[in-house]
Amino acid sequence: MNKVYITTIFVENPMKSGKIKLYSETPEDAGKIKYYLEKGEDRTIERILSDYKNNILLTPNSQLFNLLKNKGFKVELTKKMINTLDAISSIKGEEALHYLIKLMETYTKERLKDEMTNKDMLIIHAINAYDEYTETINIFYERLREWYGIYFPELAQHVKKIDRYASIIKEFLTKENMTLDNLLAKGYPEERARNIEEAAKNSTGGMLTREDLEIIKSHAETLLQLIRERDKIDEYLKTLLEEEAPNTTYLIGHKLTARLIAKAGGLRKLATLPASTVQLLGAEKSLFIALRKGGKPPKHGIIFQHPFINQSPKVIRGRVARLLAGKITIAARVDAFGGDFIADRLLKEVEERVEELRRMAPTIQKKKRMERPKRKIKKKFKRKKR
Repeated sequence: MNKVYITTIFVENPMKSGKIKLYSETPEDAGKIKYYLEKGEDRTIERILSDYKNNILLTPNSQLFNLLKNKGFKVELTKKMINTLDAISSIKGEEALHYLIKLMETYTKERLKDEMTNKDMLIIHAINAYDEYTETINIFYERLREWYGIYFPELAQHVKKIDRYASIIKEFLTKENMTLDNLLAKGYPEERARNIEEAAKNSTGGMLTREDLEIIKSHAETLLQLIRERDKIDEYLKTLLEEEAPNTTYLIGHKLTARLIAKAGGLRKLATLPASTVQLLGAEKSLFIALRKGGKPPKHGIIFQHPFINQSPKVIRGRVARLLAGKITIAARVDAFGGDFIADRLLKEVEERVEELRRMAPTIQKKKRMERPKRKIKKKFKRKKR
C-alpha cells in the first residue's frame, strides 16, 4: 500500500516519486480548498482526496489527521515536513510567492466570512438587543405612568404589568370609557374591573384635552410595539439556543445561557473555562476590588439570576453557585465539542443537591454563628470628677 504525503495545499504524488501536485492551479480556488479541508467539509474532502482512499495518508497536520481519521481514511501523523513555498516553487517557479500570497488572501477572506456568520455572534447580538429593548421599555413605561398619571394617577395602583397598563390606555384612553361592562368585555377580572371603575369615578387627576390624551395614547402604542419586538427576539433567541446549545439551555434557560456565551465571547470559549471562572462571570469588578483591598470575594456572577441561587437561603448560595457552575461547564462542553443529550440527568442531580442543601441551611447557619469569633466588648470607664 502506497504512502502519500498530504497537506491542505498540495499532495506528494505517489505514482511519481517526489512529484508535487497542487490541489488547484489557481490560487483563489486553492485558498478555498484549504479552508474547506480544515473545516472538514465532506464534499471538498471527497472531491480532492477520493483518489487516495486506498493509500496511507501521511500528514504533519494534527487537525487534518483527526478530520480524515473520523472520515474513515487510513492516515498517520508524520514528522516529515515539506516546505510549502519550496513545494509550490517546484511547479510555479518564480510565481510561487505570488501564488502563495493570493492563496492565503482567499483563505483569510473565507475564514472571516464564516466567522461573521458564526452563530455565537448572532446569539451575542440577540441577547444584547433583548436587554436594550428591556431597558428602553422600562424608560418608556416610567414616562407613560408619570405622563398619564397627571390625568388618572390611581390606575397604576390597580394595573401593575407594563403591557396591561399600556393596553388599557390604548383601548379606553379616557376615565369615562373605563366602565365595568367595557372592562369585562376586554377580559378583565370582575373584581379588578370594579376597582378600576371606582377609581376612575373618584380620581383626583387633572383635566386634559383630547389632543393631550391622543399624544399619550401614541406613546402607549409605541411601548406596546417595543414589547412585541422584544418578544420576537426572545422567541428567536430561544429557538437559536435550543439548536446550538441544547444541554446548557435545558439546564439554565435560554436567556441565562445567552448571557454567559456573550460574557465568555462564544460557546467554545465558555466550554474551555473552568467552573470557578463560570461561577464568577459578570462579577469581575467585585472580585478585583476584593483582591486589591482584601475584602470578601463574590460568590457568584450573572448565574445569580437562576432561581436555584437567588431563591435559596443566603448561607448556601455560594455552594449552590459552585454546584451549578460545574454542571454548566459540563453541559457547555458537550454542546461545543459534541456528545449526547445529558442535560436532563444534570438538572436532576442539581435539583436533588439543591433540595438537600436547602434542608441543611438552618444547621449550616447555626454552625457558622457558633464558629464566628466573639467581639471583645470594651469597657467604658467613667472619668472621675475633679
